[in-house]
Amino acid sequence: MMELAFRRITGQGPAAGSETAHHLLEELTARAWPEVPHPLPLCKDERGKPFFMGFPSCHFNLSHSGGWAVCVLSDKPVGVDLQQHRAQPRRVARRFTPQEQAWLAQNPAGFFDLWAKKEAYLKALGTGLTRRLDSFSVLPLERNRVGDYVIWLAEPPEPGYSCAICQMDKPPTEEPETERARRHFTHTEAEPNHG
Repeated sequence: MMELAFRRITGQGPAAGSETAHHLLEELTARAWPEVPHPLPLCKDERGKPFFMGFPSCHFNLSHSGGWAVCVLSDKPVGVDLQQHRAQPRRVARRFTPQEQAWLAQNPAGFFDLWAKKEAYLKALGTGLTRRLDSFSVLPLERNRVGDYVIWLAEPPEPGYSCAICQMDKPPTEEPETERARRHFTHTEAEPNHG
């Protein structure tokens, strides 16, 4: 089971992206896993990765960038990353594997696809940027496996963005279950929270 959803960020201020992503998490969780109580029993593991206390088979991950937030739910450990295309930080690319650096030299427009895949993998592991970026490769770009995880590019909410998903134990030759991997685009503001 996997569900991916995007929502346009409509609030103002530095917390608007996180707030929109959390509203999306609440809505998707209520629909996909009605057994998870509300308010959501959110906790963080020793590395800071959020999870639902008492629901070990309900995994989620959030990201936001530019004007969009994204949420992914899965019955397996999962990570998602969304990147708005902007000026490329060259110092970050220097920390990629030699193979990835060579690929970027030939495909500079692919930087944000590569970066989104790297972040999705690190978020699925729960390590964040504590792991060296040159310790794993996310090539080929379309879909690849790193250890027990498969990483692929997802269709972004609009041009000018890159989105990647990483999920545990999905063979790289399988496509995500199309009936269960539903995409939801919500362009309206979330219902106000009055409580």
